[in-house]
Amino acid sequence: MGDRIYWIDICPQCNEKSLECYDAPSSVMWVRTCDKCGYVDKRNYYEDGEDNIFLCTEEEAIKKGLLIKCPLCGEYCNCWQIKEYKVCFSCEINVK
Repeated sequence: MGDRIYWIDICPQCNEKSLECYDAPSSVMWVRTCDKCGYVDKRNYYEDGEDNIFLCTEEEAIKKGLLIKCPLCGEYCNCWQIKEYKVCFSCEINVK
């Protein structure tokens, strides 16, 4: 995992230079929040378990199968947790 790099960028909502952004391990740079108007980017990073990282909303991640409901607790978790452990990390710890 790489370091996060923060910088200021133009907000898509108010067009002011007041955004906290970062470059995550996938090298995708994107807007996080705007201190001036309160804009919040609802996207986040989701992994598919095969070293692919996707920048999308939670709803898109569910549709793409990147988030799957844990069969034990019913909470959404990363798909690779279910593929590898058959339950989410919280349930896997509690089962042991």
